[in-house]
Order: sequence, then structure tokens, then C-alpha cells
Amino acid sequence: MNIVLIDDEITYHSTLSLCSLVNGYNLMAFLSPKEGLQYIFANSENIDIILLDLMMPEIDGIEVLKRLKNNNSTANIPVIIQTGIANPNATNQCMALGAKACITKPYFPKIITEAIQNIKIN
Repeated sequence: MNIVLIDDEITYHSTLSLCSLVNGYNLMAFLSPKEGLQYIFANSENIDIILLDLMMPEIDGIEVLKRLKNNNSTANIPVIIQTGIANPNATNQCMALGAKACITKPYFPKIITEAIQNIKIN
């Protein structure tokens, strides 16, 4: 399974690297939303899941999600939102835009692994 992570917090890159190693996932991780989007648009046919942070400095996660869901080549890639702020309005907006799940940080690796497995099954 090929997973892309876009998160400006390096801590979550380490957490997802560990999850990927344990579960046999291929992980491409980006601190920059712009770089992550460029990679996704260039490699959309090889991406199974996108893990996306909401609060980032260049482009926020909601805008990234909109760009992904408004592009024919990326619209069907499942997106899991990760956020450090439990904000029901933002969560509802992300789900309405097409996110498959929202996870509140900090989380244990087991939580993100379960979210990935749930998407993989469905």
C-alpha cells in the first residue's frame, strides 16, 4: 500500500514511518503541502491513501483537500485528516468535502493503523 503524508510536524513523520515499517506500507512524507500536492498530482495512479494535516503554514489542509477532490486524477484517493485541534466544524467540513476519516492528534500508532485498515477494507 502506497501512502502519502502531508504534515508540517516532523513528529508525525516518525510515527508514520514506524507504522509503515511494521505494516509493510510504502510511505512518502512531505513537510510542505505544495511539494506534497506536486508529488500526488504526478503520481496519483500509484497512491492508495493520503494522510493530511489540517493546520499547516503554506496551505491549510482544507484547501489541500479541496484541490485533491476537485481534480479528476486524485478525487477518488481516500484522505484521512489529522488535526491537533478537535474542531467539529472543521471535521464536518472535511467529511463533506470527501475525507474518509478524521483523527485527532496526538494519537497512538494503533489508531492510524486502524484507520488505514478500515479504508483498505472498504
